[in-house]
Amino acid sequence: MRNEILKARFLFLVLCLCSFSLFIFGRLFYLQVVKFDYYKQEAVDQAQGVVKIDLPRSELVDRNGVLIAASIEKPSLCAVKPQELKDIDGLSRKISKLTGEKPYLIAEKLRSRKVFTWLARKLPEELTEEAEDIVSSFEGVSLIREWGRNYPRGAFASNLIGTVGIDGGVSGLEENWESRLNKGQKEYIVFRVGKKSRLYPLESVDSILPEPEKIALTIDEAIQYQVEKSLDKIYQDYNPLGACAIVLSIPDGEILAMGVRPTFDPNKPSETPFKKWRNIAVLDSYEPGSTFKAITLAAALDSGIKRPYDEVLVTPLTIGTHTIKDDHPPHKNYYTLEEVLTYSSNCGAGRIGMLIPKQTFYQYIKKFG
Repeated sequence: MRNEILKARFLFLVLCLCSFSLFIFGRLFYLQVVKFDYYKQEAVDQAQGVVKIDLPRSELVDRNGVLIAASIEKPSLCAVKPQELKDIDGLSRKISKLTGEKPYLIAEKLRSRKVFTWLARKLPEELTEEAEDIVSSFEGVSLIREWGRNYPRGAFASNLIGTVGIDGGVSGLEENWESRLNKGQKEYIVFRVGKKSRLYPLESVDSILPEPEKIALTIDEAIQYQVEKSLDKIYQDYNPLGACAIVLSIPDGEILAMGVRPTFDPNKPSETPFKKWRNIAVLDSYEPGSTFKAITLAAALDSGIKRPYDEVLVTPLTIGTHTIKDDHPPHKNYYTLEEVLTYSSNCGAGRIGMLIPKQTFYQYIKKFG
């Protein structure tokens, strides 16, 4: 009899435990599966903001894999609830020292907003300590790490590579290749924990981001260095308004180096006037000069319009209101084609060029690349 009572009690206990476990499991299933969308929205509504953070941009390397433009995490400052900030004017002055933005503009923005607000985004890594000081000094300000651009070699090939702003590339390859380099954004919910704000993915996906894609350029770091060094010497010796140099691979025409002066530091673009960001090697137009005479004469010879020892008048040539002269007055009125090239006669080359049909000349120019 006693054994039957113990057995009944044991069975009752097991039944209670199974029922309790089943209830817990059912409750968890209800909360995490059946009510998932409801509580997800509740979390979003109760969070202190939903922000879009840039994913790491593709990195740029030279033909040998040397890193030129990298994606790294940078400090950003935000106000989760701007309306609760106490010393807005003092905070605005501190932020202004980091970003260069006018303090009164920062203050106006903070006083007019009641939702999550960025104060300074993607600050240089060396300003992390100053950013942390602001967080500790002003209650309601948070620090968030987000992906930004870094150029480990500073001004190296900067006019070619370009630089980025908050919303993407603003010059050079960074701008021209924006659609390829920009990997989009990811939405995060912002929760404030102590003096820091934490970011949590809005969607239930793997939070580990893939390594940034690396895109190899044709430039060679060693050759680019020599070009930059030579341009620096030219700039120092002659102080020109601008200078540029391009090194090409003869077999395939690949660009091995492209240097420009004046230049700038893409890590601190605001410290240099925009006109110094320009890649004048490709953006500005230049007269081909005497180097084009060889192409003109080659087109005339190959098309049969002229022969090597045919003569051409080299006296001053007037076209419209412009008169073309040779830099060195010719010692006779007619030169052979060989002499036109030998003495670099502007007038002779001009008259030969005018004899070549436009379409024929265009095709030869294309063949020369």
